[in-house]
Amino acid sequence: MATKKLSKITLTQLTLQDRVTGSHTETVHCPNCGQHAERQHIQESRVIRTQCPSCDYLMVTCSLTARVIEAYSSGSWFDR
Repeated sequence: MATKKLSKITLTQLTLQDRVTGSHTETVHCPNCGQHAERQHIQESRVIRTQCPSCDYLMVTCSLTARVIEAYSSGSWFDR
């Protein structure tokens, strides 16, 4: 499925699989560098994965508790 901004997603824009599973992808600003990043809401495993190709940022959290499962950042853009 193509990346869409969450605010513009309507039920009719989601594929049948996404409607059933509740999984979708959205474009967000990276919390590390501010560039465009991808946030995937994966209902089957109940995780939210945010990844940025610009600064190699990764954050995987539990969608129920918001606890961090995995995190990686090669450094803040402030450090560069």
